[in-house]
Amino acid sequence: MAIKKGSEYIESIRKRKIDIFFFGEKIENIIEHPNTRPVIYSVAKTYDLAHVEDYKDVMTAVRDDGEIINRLVYIHKSKEDLYKRVQLARLLSKELGTCNYRCTGSDALNAVYLTTYMIDKENGTDYHERFLRFLDYVQKNDLAVTGALTDVKGSRALRPSEQPDPDMYVRVVEERDDGIIVRGAKIHQSGSYAAHEIIVLPTRAMRENEKEYAVAFAVSPDTEGVKFVLQFNSFEAKRALCKDCSIELGIPKYGIRGTAMMILDDVFIPWDKVFLYGEYKYTRNLIEYFTLLHRMAGAPCKTGFADVVIGGAYLLTKHLEIERSPIIRDKLAEMVSKSEAAYGIAVAAAYEGEKTDAGTYLPNKILANVAKLEGSLGFVKILTMIAELTGGLSVTGPSEKDLKHPEIGKYLQKYLKTGKASAEELLRIEKFLELWIAGPHYVGTLQGGGPPQTQKLSISAYVNWEELEKNVKNLLSEE
Repeated sequence: MAIKKGSEYIESIRKRKIDIFFFGEKIENIIEHPNTRPVIYSVAKTYDLAHVEDYKDVMTAVRDDGEIINRLVYIHKSKEDLYKRVQLARLLSKELGTCNYRCTGSDALNAVYLTTYMIDKENGTDYHERFLRFLDYVQKNDLAVTGALTDVKGSRALRPSEQPDPDMYVRVVEERDDGIIVRGAKIHQSGSYAAHEIIVLPTRAMRENEKEYAVAFAVSPDTEGVKFVLQFNSFEAKRALCKDCSIELGIPKYGIRGTAMMILDDVFIPWDKVFLYGEYKYTRNLIEYFTLLHRMAGAPCKTGFADVVIGGAYLLTKHLEIERSPIIRDKLAEMVSKSEAAYGIAVAAAYEGEKTDAGTYLPNKILANVAKLEGSLGFVKILTMIAELTGGLSVTGPSEKDLKHPEIGKYLQKYLKTGKASAEELLRIEKFLELWIAGPHYVGTLQGGGPPQTQKLSISAYVNWEELEKNVKNLLSEE
């Protein structure tokens, strides 16, 4: 057993035949295609960072048998493990400036571990043993795992069992001696095609008449019947159009968050990869465990991004020679304050975590949701302040090709320079900040891990309101 290097991960993906489409065409080589390559390189970085001496304590963990593995496929066995998961999220966002694409996989592995343990303990099933074999396979082969949660949902006013088209939520359409056949689609899947294994979870708690939707399983992206359709937005169009540009791409190597719709067209799943089927009562537990972990990690993820964009904002102020302005210093300080506050709450959620019957740890329920809420809203505020600093050039500036044009380029070089930065230097940082203030990161920040309203609902559900009321009544008592 050994932790892969990034190059080894890339070669393991290169061998796979994956059905993936972009802008009306099928992609034949996801390693080289400009719109999938950044995702591949981002995942590869999660492997290479595990070999950096200064990061090994955060990037790696030790199994019960003493073997060292990547922390992204580790099961949290202590509060310290939860804290290192928080550190890991920040580190990866800071190093990549985009999604690491394995975050949901880490949270899904831990959620399924606990849920299968619970199901088996109460029902005498063998889901947990299946999962332990799968986990051992993942860890020993150092596989990249991602999670798939969000269904397409059809009419939002209707439950899965009430949809005119029953495939609006992933469901089992056939049960066989050797496994099940599943059908449906998952959306907003960050980097799913770049994983070795995808853990598919139900998107909501199911009822007794929705047993076919109460299903959790693992599937490889190259399995027959699995298809992906890439996102298409202005930045993906720019990347496809400007293949030889670096300034235009903001972060040339890692790009922006790359997502896809994952279609499951009657896909066969062997029983060894089925971790829940029909036990509808446990879908609520599974989703709760996943979201608690994912929201705890979501706050430091945004803090890592904040480290990047605040650094970019500071560099821009130096280019513009306004870094000493009291107003600018105040804005930068406020940005740091909002970011570190969210990170601190996530750390508290980890250290206020509790041990489960399965021997694993979950973060504090209220603090995990507060961390995600403050991380999302705080980061949006940071982006708003950065939009003020850019002065508009990040969305009104010319292209890199114009800058290099033999006729018009000299004018741009003349008029876009500052006292401390060339036109190219200024345009490069402006295009970098454009990724954040005018790109998918804004929506991704609010929606990833559930929009702010879901955290508020969870917080309200977890608060012991009666205890708060009782405390006030005791204070008001004259006795």
